[in-house]
Amino acid sequence: MKKSEVPDQWDYRKGLWKRFAVLGLACWVAAVALFSVPGISSLEWKLLDVWAVQAYGERDIGRNLSAQVAVIEVDEGLFENQHLEWPLDKNIYGDLLDYLDTMGAQAAVFDLLFTDNLSDCGKGDELFRAMLGYFPNTVITFGGLVDPSLSQARPSLIPARYHFGAPVGNLDPMFGAILPYPELLEVSPRLAANNLKAMEDGIDRNVPLFQRDGENLVPGMGLMGALLLNLDSAGQYPNWNWIAERNCIQTNSKCLAVDSKGNIYPRFRDSIPEYNLSDLRSAQAAFFRGEVPAIGRLQLQGRVVFIGASAPSLGDLGSTPISGFSRMGKTPNVLMHARAADALLQGKVMRPWARSELLWFSLILVCVGILIYSWVSVRRGLLANLVLILFVPVASFYGYGQGFYWPILEILLAQVLLLGCGLWMAFRERDMDHRYLEQTFSTYLSQDVIKDMARNREHPQLGGMDVLGSALFSDIEGFSSFSEILSPQQLVSLLNEYFEKMTDVLLDHGATVDKFIGDAIVAFWGAPRANADHARQAVLAAVAMQKALDALRRDWETRPGVPEGIRKMRMRIGVNSGRFVVGNMGCATRMHYTMMGDTVNLAARLESISGKYGAEILIGSETRKVLSPEDVSLRLLDRIRVKGRANPEAVFEVLGPSNISQNPLCDQYGASLEAYIQGDFEGAMKGFQIACSLEPLAGRANPSQVLGDRCAELLRHPPGNWDGVWTWDAK
Repeated sequence: MKKSEVPDQWDYRKGLWKRFAVLGLACWVAAVALFSVPGISSLEWKLLDVWAVQAYGERDIGRNLSAQVAVIEVDEGLFENQHLEWPLDKNIYGDLLDYLDTMGAQAAVFDLLFTDNLSDCGKGDELFRAMLGYFPNTVITFGGLVDPSLSQARPSLIPARYHFGAPVGNLDPMFGAILPYPELLEVSPRLAANNLKAMEDGIDRNVPLFQRDGENLVPGMGLMGALLLNLDSAGQYPNWNWIAERNCIQTNSKCLAVDSKGNIYPRFRDSIPEYNLSDLRSAQAAFFRGEVPAIGRLQLQGRVVFIGASAPSLGDLGSTPISGFSRMGKTPNVLMHARAADALLQGKVMRPWARSELLWFSLILVCVGILIYSWVSVRRGLLANLVLILFVPVASFYGYGQGFYWPILEILLAQVLLLGCGLWMAFRERDMDHRYLEQTFSTYLSQDVIKDMARNREHPQLGGMDVLGSALFSDIEGFSSFSEILSPQQLVSLLNEYFEKMTDVLLDHGATVDKFIGDAIVAFWGAPRANADHARQAVLAAVAMQKALDALRRDWETRPGVPEGIRKMRMRIGVNSGRFVVGNMGCATRMHYTMMGDTVNLAARLESISGKYGAEILIGSETRKVLSPEDVSLRLLDRIRVKGRANPEAVFEVLGPSNISQNPLCDQYGASLEAYIQGDFEGAMKGFQIACSLEPLAGRANPSQVLGDRCAELLRHPPGNWDGVWTWDAK
């Protein structure tokens, strides 16, 4: 049969490139939008950490050591084996500087905050301060405060001699500093900042080179350590230049990548030699005895030595991409500063891709994918784009080895979405008989839906549309007990009669009846046709359903053989309004026209919770907003938080078909509820006791009784932080 003889057949090849262009660009926009969210964009770094672990672990850990940097760590052995106490006697650091000088170390950088003079408690610092004069390449550090609220408590008093020029780039200001105590600061030859700021996922991947002190710069530990290994004969720092417009810092004829805030990203390929201070003290003692020390010139000569804490009890630990190689699963923070100094000295830092570069590259790849699909068959295009997807992580891994942080998840998502579009196109390429599909769908879709789709030349397919409407859930109270007093035939007959009455009411009020679940009825307004009056019709339908049930109860009263429990049947209804998705949900061979979304879930929760209050109809705050006083009589029932939702919701009970002015029950209940929300549980309990006598359903649980009992419970067990919201954990 020729294609022209089949009017229903979709000419797949016609306009193929246009469809792929639209879908491909939509995929790219979706990926860009998703990864613009901070919590999701951090996932990019998680994958890049895999490359860091791979690069670090593929070498013999501990052998590929830095030749210019070393770390001495204040370890637990000092406290457990040598029985020292924290804070250490500062003259211990004086002995350390003396030994470093003897062993030919080039510089020492302390990642320790000397904020108080310990001479008052018998721990002097005379030797320590003296050694600062003998060993001038010693750096004492301070903690920069970037929280404005702390500026009054610790104002910045950094002496001008430690400033490093005027700030450039997009450097965040420092509002204060935790400085060494004055006696030590006075004799300290050099000062540096020890700040580290973990990324939003709590991982340290970059190191600040500077801190901004007003209109001046103060160097960070990593930069200071690198500069001290390149001092000229006069002891002056080498020339350096931060070129903000190029995002780089230039030292010794090398231009090293930094970000706009002056952070560098060290590579996690090499190991930094680490030594415990307890072991070094033992080596120093052996040297004084004339023995060959285990940690001596071979380990220290010509290096810049960073001194910091690694003892877990001191808490100066962080997380890096390679912290998993540590026994504790944490990394001493001093190691990040040492790694930054080593990266600067080697001239090997990582260059993170700018956002603009990433967007352009991902757009180019998506365009390539679109062209592949347009030039070849869809099935071949699927294979070609799969190869393109595999190329991206391989290129990212190779780029890491060349010093590039190349985020790829955003690109991969765009490519995978495009691949999904190709799969969808391949499915659509198959010959499908639209009349057969329509016949199949009509077996479980309403005729109104089928007519609308036929009128708009739409074909049923998986998915849905976002609508503004109202959802209604109803349920028979205590229905499970009915099966014990009725035969199966009687139960089915009762349900059919009940469903017929309720369905008629719903259809009369313009509802779309979604489904019946046991004894429950689910309906909605707003689809398949838009309905601007959806909330009002839903609430009026709920009131009419209760009236219809009341008529059924009166009819059952006159019938012989109807059990007492059936004649007193009651129904709970929950109504909520807002945006939700309506459409054909399911699979390609079996669909159901239904709704889903947060609005729908809350309507179902309101129906369930209404029974806990003894209420018959509960509506959400969005439904309440569009009702006028002439529609129904309402009262604010409670402020609650339901399972699955973080935000509180004000819920209202529908009391009757029209508003009643100066309703004594509403006035008394409202005043009691206000006292309850404000935390006056005793006053609220008394008010609810009065309101309980005004409730219309005597002899049954009612909202006033429920709230009164709750207040009594809260008086016995006062809440810690009361916000006036009651949380229902059960569905």
